Amino acid sequence: MSKLKNASLSLFTKFLKHKRVEDELVYLIQRVTKKPSLTKNYANPYYDINKETQEKNRKQAIFITGRFRSGSTLLWNIFRHIPSFISYYEPFNERRWFDTAGRGRKVDKTHLGVEDYWAEYNGLEHLDRYYNECWISENLFMDSKTVEPAMEAYIQQLISHAKGIPVLQFNRIDFRLLWLRSHFPSARILHIYRHPRNQFCSCIGTHHTTKDSVMETFHDGFYLNLWCEDLKKQYPFLAEEISPHPYMRFYYLWKLSYIFGKELADYSICFEALCREPKTILKEAFQTMGLTSEIPPKCFDLIVQQDQAKWKRFADDHWFSEIEQHCERQLDQYFPAS
Repeated sequence: MSKLKNASLSLFTKFLKHKRVEDELVYLIQRVTKKPSLTKNYANPYYDINKETQEKNRKQAIFITGRFRSGSTLLWNIFRHIPSFISYYEPFNERRWFDTAGRGRKVDKTHLGVEDYWAEYNGLEHLDRYYNECWISENLFMDSKTVEPAMEAYIQQLISHAKGIPVLQFNRIDFRLLWLRSHFPSARILHIYRHPRNQFCSCIGTHHTTKDSVMETFHDGFYLNLWCEDLKKQYPFLAEEISPHPYMRFYYLWKLSYIFGKELADYSICFEALCREPKTILKEAFQTMGLTSEIPPKCFDLIVQQDQAKWKRFADDHWFSEIEQHCERQLDQYFPAS
């Protein structure tokens, strides 16, 4: 028994000393350790720095924010086809686009006109020293006071490396926009949203799923449960025991994300409007964000009309409305009118 115990302890010690495991433990410890209760960072009397000038010298960047299946990949691809921009696809993705050996070759067939996601990441293998896979599932809410130096350095490396105006398309920063605004104040934020019913159907796939079978057949392909589990600390109604139906949890996340986007982005794009009037919407977005680049005609060829009645094959209007009205009542209580 003693030999078995010693062998187990030895194996566990080796496990803890593995660099990845050690880094994760340090990361978690930093999260739960309180900072010293000092009041502020006092200026260095020997170092004269003009923060305003320093910020002006930083390269301008554009951040795209949207939920999964919102049309954010389409926006990324549009910018990718404009020569003056360097467009990075979903920087926090677990496929680690900078990892040429591990990122694979798979491309989602629903992403029309996309042959790869990773070309812009070639030559950026050093990003491995900053990247943390916990970013995709933990601390999804970050305010301006959140300390996350590795994430800041990772994003800054992408911006600095770009030979043109960098565009970073995210599906995991909608609840981190306060932090992003604070750490990259000169950046422009472009928000995209889509009708929640069609977006939900796009997330779960509705070929063999209806309102009557979704509780049994629900496949969480876009991190719904994982997001709700993490964000229920800030928004308790996301807990599965309080909101058992997946569309209820989805709608809460969709609406909260919409609120963050409308509040903090420089411009919000309605996906359906983009499909109907691409030239008008993109021109207005570019003007609002102070972008002078011409939009090549081939960009408009990337925009394909979508089936706007997809949700009707899943459930009728009454079914959706009941859930949405319940959620809105809860949100009204959470965000009381001033």
